[in-house]
Amino acid sequence: MKSDNQVLDDVVVIGYGSKNRKSLTSSISSVKKDDLNKLSKTSSTVQDMLGGTIKGVLVTQNSGEPGATMTVNVRGITSPYPISTSLTANNAPLYVIDGVPMFVDSNALNPLMNIAPNDIESIDILKDALATAIYGSRGANGVIIVTTKNGRKGEKATVEAGYTLSIANPVKVFEPLNNQEFRSLQEEILRNTMDAYNYDMANFTMTTQYSMMYDPTILMAYGNFEVDWNTLVYTKFLGLNESAFGKENINWEDETRNKNAITNQYNVSVRGGSEKTDYSFAFNAINQEGLYKNDNLETYSGRLSVNTDITKRIRMGALLSYSYSKRTSPSQESIMAPDTHPWLVRPDLPVYDENGDYTRLDKGSLYFMPSGYVSGPNPVALLNRKAKYESDQFMGNVYVDIELLRNLKFHSDFTLASYNSILR
Repeated sequence: MKSDNQVLDDVVVIGYGSKNRKSLTSSISSVKKDDLNKLSKTSSTVQDMLGGTIKGVLVTQNSGEPGATMTVNVRGITSPYPISTSLTANNAPLYVIDGVPMFVDSNALNPLMNIAPNDIESIDILKDALATAIYGSRGANGVIIVTTKNGRKGEKATVEAGYTLSIANPVKVFEPLNNQEFRSLQEEILRNTMDAYNYDMANFTMTTQYSMMYDPTILMAYGNFEVDWNTLVYTKFLGLNESAFGKENINWEDETRNKNAITNQYNVSVRGGSEKTDYSFAFNAINQEGLYKNDNLETYSGRLSVNTDITKRIRMGALLSYSYSKRTSPSQESIMAPDTHPWLVRPDLPVYDENGDYTRLDKGSLYFMPSGYVSGPNPVALLNRKAKYESDQFMGNVYVDIELLRNLKFHSDFTLASYNSILR
């Protein structure tokens, strides 16, 4: 076996500065540079890069929607109470981006949206109390330190540009019932309902939705029955009521799914420096299609960083970042509602009726009402009721470092952040 000195010589960013890993006594994990290079080609956000790369850090994808944030858990469940603004568990870690502490709110300010994955220099995660002590109670859930690439003093200006194309498809797609399978299922449901109703009427247990309020005609909207009207008991099931079922064989998954959803990602950066100053500018653009039709996200972000030595003891710098996002998505009456899942909608109805309008779904049985009393839009109609969201966020930071004595430095900074969103 050969010893590996590479790991021990790695430099890790901590709250008080940076150290060699071999001199650390606290619990700190880092994403390897090789992993950063690989993940930057397939990730659209910084949080995407954390999933499955660091031991002891749980990253959960909240949804498959474009731009959806992830839940990151570093130190377990520290609070069962949700944050009132985001309705998510209050266990989110503190993010320190280029020295600026920030929290990520899934429904509001998210400074990670301003950073392109290929602009990341390092990601270090502080886990225990010793490592997070400098941040006080804000670091109770752990601290994730993100350092972006910057120019270097005396370095000539370098320009980098990149483009990434990725294609997404769901890992698993449900196979909905076809027309014949759906009809067979309805026959079984009607037979079982008839037997349960008759049992209740005979034993007065009233467990089958109050025995349909003693009204056996409700089932007759969907099936043909013989009824003893003296006892209000079904005597025989004669098959489906053909007028309640259509002849179509629609696969609603195929009608709503966006096959081979494409994501285009563009980035360009300029970095360099002079004898006393270093600078960095980065621009990133993402156009991401969702897994369902008419679902799209466009994001444009830019970052500007400048640091300069005023004197041998005084250093100043500024960081400005801005992002703009435009989301086009189906209406808030989502197709993922329990009764409009594409794989749960009846396949015997067409997408459009004879007038060219969207076919409405009969929902009377959901409310224990006769057929035709309650109806709702089908999944394709919901997808075409588009909603547009626009949001922009700005973050600015100015700092000054003054070296008072050797190994004693005074640091002061000012941060301004804003977030705006519009629903059109």
